[in-house]
Amino acid sequence: METELGSGLSEDAEAAVDWFLTLTLVVKTFLMGLIIAASIFGNLLVIISVARFRKLRIITNYFVVSLAMADILVALVAMGFNASVIIFGQWIFSYAMCDIWNSFDVYCCTVSILHLCCISVDRYYAISQPLMYPMKITRKKVAVMLANIWTWPALISFFPIFLGWYTTDEHQLYREKNPHSCRFVVNKVYALISSSISFWIPCTIMLYTYYRIYEMASRQEKMLLKNADAALLFRQQNQRRSAEMEQHQIHHIQQQNQDGASITTAVGAAINGPNSGILPAIQVTKPDVLLEVNGKAQQQQQNGTPISSSPPPPPPENKRISAGDRSALLDSASDANRYQCRDETCSNTPTISKDSKHLQKIRREHKAARTLGIIMGAFVLCWLPFFIWYLSVTLCGDMCYCPDIVVEVLFWIGYFNSTLNPLIYAYFNKDFREAFRNTLVCVFCTRCQDPREQQRDQLAALGFHQQQQQHGKNNLGRLSVASAENQTSRTIRHSSGDTIAGIERIDHKRLSGVAVQNL
Repeated sequence: METELGSGLSEDAEAAVDWFLTLTLVVKTFLMGLIIAASIFGNLLVIISVARFRKLRIITNYFVVSLAMADILVALVAMGFNASVIIFGQWIFSYAMCDIWNSFDVYCCTVSILHLCCISVDRYYAISQPLMYPMKITRKKVAVMLANIWTWPALISFFPIFLGWYTTDEHQLYREKNPHSCRFVVNKVYALISSSISFWIPCTIMLYTYYRIYEMASRQEKMLLKNADAALLFRQQNQRRSAEMEQHQIHHIQQQNQDGASITTAVGAAINGPNSGILPAIQVTKPDVLLEVNGKAQQQQQNGTPISSSPPPPPPENKRISAGDRSALLDSASDANRYQCRDETCSNTPTISKDSKHLQKIRREHKAARTLGIIMGAFVLCWLPFFIWYLSVTLCGDMCYCPDIVVEVLFWIGYFNSTLNPLIYAYFNKDFREAFRNTLVCVFCTRCQDPREQQRDQLAALGFHQQQQQHGKNNLGRLSVASAENQTSRTIRHSSGDTIAGIERIDHKRLSGVAVQNL
C-alpha cells in the first residue's frame, strides 16, 4: 500500500515537473523567437529606410547600415542555432556544422562590436574636428574601414576554429565521443586574444572617445547657451529700440499736426469714399503745420486765406491729401522704415547666417553623439557580463562553475544587443523615426508615398509657412506707418469739423443780424 502511494506521489511529482519544464520551454521558445524576429525586422527596417530616404544617406549611416547587416547575421545564424540547442536539448546537426556555428557566432558578434567602435571614432572626429571631418572621413576611407571590419574578424573565428587552435585536446576527444554536444570550450591563449579583439579593446576605445565627446559637447553646449543668451539680450534690446523709434515717429507726426501748418484737404465723402475725385476745397488756417510727404518734412504757412465753398486756385506750397497722396505717404514712410531697418541691421526677410547654420550642425552632431552614446551604453550592459564569464571560466576552470541556465541567459543578453540598436534609433533619432513610420505605413497600409514626393510636399509646406511668416512681418513693419496715417486723418477730420462748425456759427450770426435789422 505504501509502495503504491509512494509511486503515485512520484508520478504526480514527475508530471508536475514535466509540466513545469514544458511551460518553461514554451516561454523560452516564445522569447527567443520574439527576439530573433524583432532583430531581423528592426534591422531590415533600418536598411530599407536608409535606402528609401536620401536624407539618411550620410557617412555615419553607412556604418549603421553595415551594422544592421551584421546584426541580421547574428539573429539568423548565432541566435538560430543557439535556440535549436535550447529547444531540443542537444546538437541535432553534424560535427562540421558545430564548427560553422561557433565560427559565425564569434565572427558576427565581433563584426557588430567593431562597427560600434568605428561609429564612435567617426562621431569623435565629427565633433572634435568639424572643419576637417569631410576631408578625414571620406567615402573611400569609410569603404576601406568597412572592408577591414568584415575581413579581420575571420582571423579569430574561422581559421582558429576550423584548424582546432581554439580549444584543448581534452575537449577535442570529448567532441569525438559525443557528436550531439557542441559546447564552445576554449584554451586560455585563445580566450585572451579573442576577447581582447572582440570586446576589451573596442570597449576601451569607445569609452575613451565617448568620454572625450562628452567633454567637448558639454563645453560647446555651454558656449552655445552663452551665445544664445547674448543673442536673446541683443534681440530684446534691438526690438525695444525699434519700438521706441516707432513710438517717437508717431508722436512726432501727431505733434506736427497739432502745432501747425496749412493743410488743404477735401471735405466730404471723397476723403474716405471709393471715388478719388476732389470736392471743393476748404482752406484750414493754422500756424506752422509740418506734413511729411515723400520722406521729407516740409513746413508751409498760410496767411489766413478766406474760406469759400468754391475751389480757389491752390498755392504751390499747399499739399492736398488725396487717395494718391495717402499711398505716396505710406510708400515714403515704408521706404524710411526699410532704410531704418538697414541702419539697425534688421531685416524683414528671415535670414540664416553661416554662424546659425554652423550652430545647427553642431546641435545635430551632439544629438547624434548622444544617441550613439546610448547605443554604446546598451552594448556595454549587454556584452560585459558575457565576456566577464567567458574569461573567468576559461582562466580559473572548474573553480568558476556556472549553471547552464545562467550561461544561456548571458548568451541571450549579449544577442539582445542586436535587437536594441534599431529600437534606440527609432526612439532617439527623429529622422529615423519619421523614416520608420513612413516605411511601416508603406508596408502595412495602402498609402505608400514616394520619399521624393514626400520631400517635395514638405518643401512646399515649408515655403508656404515662410511666405506667411514673411507676409506677417511685412504687415507688422507697416503698422507704425498705418497708425501715423490714421492719426493724421483723424486730425484732418477734426480740423475740418472745427472749420465747418465755425462756418455754421458765422452764418448763424449773419442770419441773426439780418433778422434783427428786418425787425
